[in-house]
Amino acid sequence: VRTIEFANILADKLNYEKENIISLRELYLASDSEIIKTVRETDDKYKTVFLLAHNPGITYAVNNLSGSGIDNMPTSGIAGIEFKTDTWKEIKSGSGNLFLFEFPKKYYP
Repeated sequence: VRTIEFANILADKLNYEKENIISLRELYLASDSEIIKTVRETDDKYKTVFLLAHNPGITYAVNNLSGSGIDNMPTSGIAGIEFKTDTWKEIKSGSGNLFLFEFPKKYYP
């Protein structure tokens, strides 16, 4: 419930159509391999994916995909990973570049 509420807040802030939000129950407390599998199964018509998930899976997935060493994705944290590929199916361990890591407590301790 909180994840959907947060997705709706983000949609408002980013002027994203809420009806385009897809909720996947299998991502609730998913492992990094389940999260990465979901990314790989994304339709290639989408060039950008904003995925909301819980720890520890999301931290492990970010580190796995980008080769970064984030200790913990904080609450409401955002990690941006760029991939140099034309298809999500080619996403694999270490293939991404972490270009963004932001979280509220970084600015409001």
